[in-house]
Amino acid sequence: MDLEFLRTRYPEQFKRIGVVVSSGNDGLDLSSEITTLKNDFPGAFGNMLIVGGTDEHGARWSGGNSSNGPDDMIYAPIANPDCPDIVGTSFAAPRVSNVLARLASQTK
Repeated sequence: MDLEFLRTRYPEQFKRIGVVVSSGNDGLDLSSEITTLKNDFPGAFGNMLIVGGTDEHGARWSGGNSSNGPDDMIYAPIANPDCPDIVGTSFAAPRVSNVLARLASQTK
């Protein structure tokens, strides 16, 4: 779906749309790439959360891409003791989406 169409056609509703994107699992520092994108497309990040993962100790997961910018990424727990084979930033994104959906359902 074209986000620009939604932004133009439904401006009030668009303000409540959140897009959660997994940072990726290459172990790269994306600080300079995210800074460049923010400068080139300042409106693109308004409703977007880039999600990385944490390890079982709450530290950034070393296999996930990261950024040193203070507001570039949020980190969500990815380790699950019941399913030790489930790791990666793709697992963190639905967890954050779930929290956003719960918050949105409580906000009027």
